[in-house]
Amino acid sequence: MPYEHNIQLNHTYCGCHMKLSQYLVVNGISQKQFAADLGVCQATIHKYLYEKSCPSGKRMMQIYQITDYQVGLMDWLEHFEDEDGQSLAG
Repeated sequence: MPYEHNIQLNHTYCGCHMKLSQYLVVNGISQKQFAADLGVCQATIHKYLYEKSCPSGKRMMQIYQITDYQVGLMDWLEHFEDEDGQSLAG
């Protein structure tokens, strides 16, 4: 099934290695510094970390790039649910 294989490859290339909170701790980066690097306020990063807000697709891609491809789309989707209460990550 090539389609399923492509999904797996895409998942691999999404940089799904760690959550943003883990990335910040491991690399000794403060919320304030990461916010400055991303061009947002520290409160926005706080909301992302505590699942009060989900970054836009554009911000997710910026985070993916800034974190050297270690925090990817799947890291965000697993925290959010669809209308039926199912995880968007599957």
